[in-house]
This record gives sequence, structure tokens and C-alpha cells, in this order.
Amino acid sequence: MGRRMTEFWDSIFDGLHWQMVQMGVKRADVDGAEEFYMFLLIASLCLSAFPMLCYFTVAGSMHSTLWLGMEPRYVCLVAPAALMAVVLAMPLLRCAHFSNRSARLLALLCFLTAGASMVTTSVHLETVALGVSESLIYHCGEPGTISQRMEEEWRRLDGFRTACAGALGKGQALEACPGLAEMLAAPHGVYAGYLQAVELDFRCSGFCHFWASPLFNVELVEAGRRCASSLGSEVARSGHLVSLSVGGVGVVWALLGVSLALYDNL
Repeated sequence: MGRRMTEFWDSIFDGLHWQMVQMGVKRADVDGAEEFYMFLLIASLCLSAFPMLCYFTVAGSMHSTLWLGMEPRYVCLVAPAALMAVVLAMPLLRCAHFSNRSARLLALLCFLTAGASMVTTSVHLETVALGVSESLIYHCGEPGTISQRMEEEWRRLDGFRTACAGALGKGQALEACPGLAEMLAAPHGVYAGYLQAVELDFRCSGFCHFWASPLFNVELVEAGRRCASSLGSEVARSGHLVSLSVGGVGVVWALLGVSLALYDNL
């Protein structure tokens, strides 16, 4: 196994060596560890791409931020931070002049530690996201939760809309009701704005109760789709995507470390 890994990595680093020679950044007759460092840098940048994409999209969405806080973004940042820590640690191990066996063991420890940190944080986020999702879907409106505040605000606005329905007729959006500006005075405007965004994003109605009438999106709503259920699914999906991307990188990085530990010329 070790011989095959040595042959495999020799072919990879030889290819990088001649690529660097063709680019003029290295002389053909000079041996060194530049190819190894270049490979680690390229690998770390490639593996960081998807977690960073999640950082700017899924983890940074309004719904993810409200229900999960900044934790998804922090987990996304664990991947590039752990990868770059290993990349920076490798030259230090070489400068320390350890024996070949000791250097390989220390390198393996660095890779495994980085991989374990990514897997651990991703599992924790997955657990938190599933907990929030279950709370929204099965325990919506429980005392002391954000969903309780959202449900109270929805009931408040629904009562206001019902009161003005006699003058405007049924099927009118909340915006058509006179006196809405007073109803949206701080801090109610923030909650009402979020309820409107949820209705528009998921084409849902109500919050904790099924088959409620929509407040804002009266034309495109899908009958029977409860907003809390849609949010619960979205939170679970966001947590799963971030956890899968970071945890997957951690597993790949750990396996890469194991294969490099079997490389005799490390």
C-alpha cells in the first residue's frame, strides 16, 4: 500500500514540478518541497470553494440568520480556516528537521485534527438545525420562542385585517386596509415585514395554524401550506447543506492526510 501511494504521489508532484518549470517559477535541476506546498494550496482552495459559496448564499439568507443565527456562517468559515492552518503548518514541520517518520506522523495529526474539527462543527450545526426545524413544524408557538412572537404578530395583523374586511370586502391584501401605518409602528414593522417575506418566498399562509388566510400574498398562495412548516423545512435544508459541505471537506481532508502519511518521500 505504501509503495503504491509513493508511486502515486511521485507522479503528482513530478507533474507539478514540470508545470512550474514551464511557467518559469522553478529550475528543472532544483529539488525542493515547493510542489508539495503548491499542491496543498490548490487543494485547500478547491475544497474551500463550496463552503464559501454556502457562506454567501444559504448561510447568509434572511431565514437562516433569523432562526439559526450566525452559526451556519461560522461553520462555513471553519473549513478554509482549518485547511489554511494545515497548509501553513507543513513548512514549519519541514523547518523543524524532524525525522521522516516523525514528520509523517505529525503531518497526519494535523490533517486529522483539521478534518475532525470540520466534522464536529458540521454535526453540531446539523443537530441544532434539526432541533429548530422540529420546533417550527411540531411545536410552533411554544412560550419563549421566536415562533410565539411571530404567531402573536400574525394574529394581531389578522385581527386588524378582519376588522376592515367589512369595508373592503373579503380577499383583499393587508396593505389595502386604512390605518396600516399605525399598526406597523415599531417594533411591529419588523415582524410584519418578515411575515410578508415568508409569504412571498414560500407562497404560504398563516404561521402556526393550517388553512389560514394570507395577509399579503393573496393571489399566489398555495392552499394549506403553513408558513411555519415551510420555514422548518428551509431551516433543515440550510443546516444540511452547510453541514454536508463542511463535513464532507473534513472527511476528504482527513483521507488526504492518511494517504500522504503513507508517502515515503514526504
